[in-house]
Amino acid sequence: MSETRKVTIFGSGLVGCQWAMLFAAAGFQVALHDAKEGQAARALQQIDSQLRDLSAKGHLRGCLSAEQQQQLISAPGSLDEALDGAFLVQECVFEDVQVKRDVFRLLDAKAPAEAFLCSSTSCIMPSEFTSELPGRARCLVAHPVNPPYFLSLVELVPSPFTDPAAVQTVKETLVKLGQEPIVINYEIDGFAVNRLQYAIINEAWRLVTSGAMSAEDVDKVMTCGLAPRYCFLGPLAVMQTNASGIRDYCQRFGSGVARVSATFGPTPTYQGEEVDRVAAQMNTLMPPESLADVCARRNQFLAALARMKRDFSQSRGSQDNI
Repeated sequence: MSETRKVTIFGSGLVGCQWAMLFAAAGFQVALHDAKEGQAARALQQIDSQLRDLSAKGHLRGCLSAEQQQQLISAPGSLDEALDGAFLVQECVFEDVQVKRDVFRLLDAKAPAEAFLCSSTSCIMPSEFTSELPGRARCLVAHPVNPPYFLSLVELVPSPFTDPAAVQTVKETLVKLGQEPIVINYEIDGFAVNRLQYAIINEAWRLVTSGAMSAEDVDKVMTCGLAPRYCFLGPLAVMQTNASGIRDYCQRFGSGVARVSATFGPTPTYQGEEVDRVAAQMNTLMPPESLADVCARRNQFLAALARMKRDFSQSRGSQDNI
């Protein structure tokens, strides 16, 4: 596949802009389109600023300069022009199933017949917005983890009628971007990232709202304990290394895992007075007006961490998924 092939990004918010930057970093031509008039042009200005900033800090991805990458990204005046010649379309609109149905109906009618249609949705199963389309076989979810420029994982989720060849081609394309695509073999609510993330959030919420721990200390369990380890070895690999393999772990610790898990309690509803209590603690620790600065600092360190992970993977001969 030629690296000068064209990709269309439908939706030019945060995720759409970062998808555009990732494709441009790999040498693809990128056409940005947004249903809101003038938004794509404004996004181009934001992308230019971000690329220059990344370059100045040594965090720019790819071999091309910031100026060269910027030149690969355009904002055509119409959707037809944006889609013309595209081999892949990445939808990045907000999480509303009816909006996605409308967008995919439009894309299926207008995009080149050979183009793959991907959604950035984090939770909505692809069959919910593509099942009635004539071109449903070319549609799938390609969900990035936010912020996608600094976190390489992308969840690929086919519907029951997605052509396996579409999944494979999109996967190969994402590898060219330097991303780490994983394939979920069938539709499952929440996919993988959010199923694991929600399990953590649910127990963190229970520990705080029950009075067992403060919000600050619960977050430290992750930032100072679990997260650094999981950054390099996933939960199943941790089981493997915390004993003499999975079988030994299950024999030694399985009954304890089952016993503790039985005490977890009901799923929180995230409503009412509990929200007020948790929000009060978090707003003291991290005032809302500071969040932009916190995210900027987080992204800077995520870029450095990504380099460390690449070094770690290379030191192991890239033999494991980390």
